[in-house]
Amino acid sequence: MQPPPAIVAPTDTVEHVLELLEHTATTTLPVVDADGSYAGFITKAAILARYRRELIEEGQA
Repeated sequence: MQPPPAIVAPTDTVEHVLELLEHTATTTLPVVDADGSYAGFITKAAILARYRRELIEEGQA
């Protein structure tokens, strides 16, 4: 089993995560906490979906 190309922390910015996704040419990155324990994963699709929702909500305000 190969290690992931990169990992992110819950405190990382969205910009940083998107840069890592682009740089590693992946669509999913694992998230680890301060102890290095697995906390979950983040996907490019989830980030873009959230951004899209915020744009829609902003347009309705």
